[in-house]
Amino acid sequence: MYLKHLEFGLRFPLNTEVKNILKAMNVALCQLHPSGIRKIISFVWTCKYLGFDPSVNVFRALHMLYYSTKEDCWSVKTSAGYTTCYPKLDSVKNWKKRFLFVSVPSDWELPIHFRKSVRKRLEPVDEVKRGACSRTLSVMLSQSEKETVEYFKKSTESESLMNWLPPVQVIVQYKYLCQVGMVPALSVGML
Repeated sequence: MYLKHLEFGLRFPLNTEVKNILKAMNVALCQLHPSGIRKIISFVWTCKYLGFDPSVNVFRALHMLYYSTKEDCWSVKTSAGYTTCYPKLDSVKNWKKRFLFVSVPSDWELPIHFRKSVRKRLEPVDEVKRGACSRTLSVMLSQSEKETVEYFKKSTESESLMNWLPPVQVIVQYKYLCQVGMVPALSVGML
């Protein structure tokens, strides 16, 4: 995995909601662009903080998974008309140069080998741009999931945020990850 994943809020043991989203992607962590981790962490944190359920269905409705041939990795794109991560990240330079090897237990539920194809579970909900997957998805959402999706909608007039989103550089700090239970060791006072 890459150090940028940790800088963007990924912590072990994995939070249940983060693990469920990663399982739905069926991509090895070492293949996921750090901006994808950043979007997952921001989405889960914001949902938990506001009392929404950060379900895989809601994540699917708001995001698409695509393969970047330029970066040779999988990434996550937010659907048109929505924002789940603030502020928008322009680029991540030289992220592949800083990595570490991580041992995983034999019952690790996520892929550990590189994959060129993924499960058709995270599909684009908006127009597909160059390099993006061309799959479609109709997600059946419960009423509470629809309300969660609606929260992340942008204003149509100005393309600005309609609702509050926390700055990612703040929520990836331990104390804020702990506040919503995304760092279990801290949430029970072990560190």
